[in-house]
Amino acid sequence: MFDLKKELYYNLANLNYLNGDYESAIENYGKALKNQDREQDAQTLYNLGNIFKEMGELTKAKNSYQNALKIQPNHINAHYNLALLFKVLGLSLI
Repeated sequence: MFDLKKELYYNLANLNYLNGDYESAIENYGKALKNQDREQDAQTLYNLGNIFKEMGELTKAKNSYQNALKIQPNHINAHYNLALLFKVLGLSLI
């Protein structure tokens, strides 16, 4: 069960992200991580990857997407964004 406080941090981070306040979003997503809902952790890491990508911190974005996939290997959006990032970085997927 996703505890209420972590859910509030997650939702606040989503609002921060939508408003372009990336630093606050990163902080609040961090507070929402490591809950009992591993699927939610994967989504949080995916969202962090998106923020890092938009900030130009591509290594952090790559790490976030990869960590999301460790938790939820079938997260299609994390696969897609990671593949795009690998292309931008000139890395091989295999």
